[in-house]
Amino acid sequence: MIIELTVKLIDGAYATDDWIGVFEMDELSTLRQLHYAINDSIDFDSDHMFEFYAAREPFSRQNRISLAMQTFENSVAGNGLALSLSQVFPLGKYHKLFYLFDFGDQWVFSISKGRKKAQNPVVGTEYPRLCNETGTRPTQYPYCNDE
Repeated sequence: MIIELTVKLIDGAYATDDWIGVFEMDELSTLRQLHYAINDSIDFDSDHMFEFYAAREPFSRQNRISLAMQTFENSVAGNGLALSLSQVFPLGKYHKLFYLFDFGDQWVFSISKGRKKAQNPVVGTEYPRLCNETGTRPTQYPYCNDE
């Protein structure tokens, strides 16, 4: 079944504008696949450590639950990146899902599951897919010139 996820940029070293992306993904997709869907949609390189965690607030350490972490050595804390979205949602009371990419530049995104009922996949549609976005896509390295 296909679910809708809203991914909202909260903060980052070079975050200057708001950005929200609405994704359609199979509920059996993993957190690793969600990581790639987000990074591919905003053209970030996947060359940094990242973490998915549940917390009340994006920068809260209190009651924070680490679900999955990818390190430089490609080791995964608790193999949480294999968790499916259907295993992650619904989250515990008062918790939200967050995605932290690049522990240095601290790109933080909130991720929420839409209230829309899960749908059957549309034949011929490739998932995951970014089906809507508002704001300006963040730039990972705005001061680098590729020329």
